[in-house]
Amino acid sequence: MIPICIAAIEDESDRSFMERLYFSYRGLMYSQLQKWLTDSWDVEDAMQTVLVKLIDKLSLLKRLDENRLAGYICAACRSGAVDLLRKKEPNRSLPLDESLDSLHEKDGRELEWKLIRADQLTALARCFSRLDDRTRFLLEGYYLLEKSPRELGRELGISADSVRMALVWARRKAYECMEGQAAAPPGTLGTDL
Repeated sequence: MIPICIAAIEDESDRSFMERLYFSYRGLMYSQLQKWLTDSWDVEDAMQTVLVKLIDKLSLLKRLDENRLAGYICAACRSGAVDLLRKKEPNRSLPLDESLDSLHEKDGRELEWKLIRADQLTALARCFSRLDDRTRFLLEGYYLLEKSPRELGRELGISADSVRMALVWARRKAYECMEGQAAAPPGTLGTDL
């Protein structure tokens, strides 16, 4: 059955694209949501919210290759689930993000980042899971989910200006990690941060 938010899309080509996306990735989407949410009603609510957010980003989604699309969808699901939990339990302390290792294990694809040139992607993927939660959250939110500094600031409880400075430090940490990868002898993981 097609979710109502997809069926309500007026443009036929957009609706068709979202139908294909939904049927191709719904298993992945549900598995990502169920990592965070135990109640089946919450999973369904979060799924609808994520689908609406994805529909709002249709022009971006159509440009992504299959690898980036899967990563984007996983990140959107995690973000949607955490947003729902924060609304339901505002005083509950939640981790900023889970490790992206699970995505690599599930589909074997590498995440791509606009920040990094193509030849640096492998190094970033290798060291990404070793970055701290806040750094991963900032990089994923800003570059993959394309959240504004204001949106990230709301989620972190800091100002947009503080987010901009935090992004500078997050990029620096990612570059340092990647340089450690490049300097490492073949077959090793490089230096830890």
